[in-house]
Amino acid sequence: MVLARAVVAALLAEGVREAVLCPGSRNAPLAWALADAAEAGRVQLRVVLDERSAGFMALGMARAHALEGRLLPAAVVTTSGTAVPNLHPAACEADAAGVPLLLVCADRPHELVGTGANQTMQQTSVFADAVRAVVDLPADLTADLGVREGTAAVAGQVRSAVAAATGALSRDPGPVLVNTRFRPPLAPWCLRLSRSRESRPPLVRGWRPPTVPLPLPALRPGTLATPPSDP
Repeated sequence: MVLARAVVAALLAEGVREAVLCPGSRNAPLAWALADAAEAGRVQLRVVLDERSAGFMALGMARAHALEGRLLPAAVVTTSGTAVPNLHPAACEADAAGVPLLLVCADRPHELVGTGANQTMQQTSVFADAVRAVVDLPADLTADLGVREGTAAVAGQVRSAVAAATGALSRDPGPVLVNTRFRPPLAPWCLRLSRSRESRPPLVRGWRPPTVPLPLPALRPGTLATPPSDP
């Protein structure tokens, strides 16, 4: 969560105000951090289940700013593995049109890549030449450097990513991959527990769970169900 909050804080500091989230397991820390930022009114967050659609939605947001003469990148956030290549069409469009787009993808730690682990692939090379730059944030960055130094390092990397996306030095804006690696636990259990308790219905004395009707008897092969007659 320290790393995820550092990434989101750095994005906000660089002027990112719109994000599209595709919820998943590996990007759960980013989802929590973005939800907190959205609740505080610091970012406009949209949740889209399909990664391909999410990529084009974020591209449309960034393109709308570009048409107004402002190079403000939008971020699309996905989980790891095969979810990432679904952003390739939007990345290619952003590359061809010169639209700043931040592809913020969660990933597994380096030691799990190339070991046959489920939903693990070489994400840093997925987009080939379509991206202007690739930023790869290790899973233990904030732990190894400490919170203050690690957060500063993340801010510097994200600043470089946004500069590359907006073409601040190259004058060639386009998509940039921010690959952020996380290791379990992937969600703060204390926050999850407190929020789940808040969402529970109040206990009422004598309350019983609603009865669930038994399933209809199975039909024999070759027979059709007869609809009930109107009363």
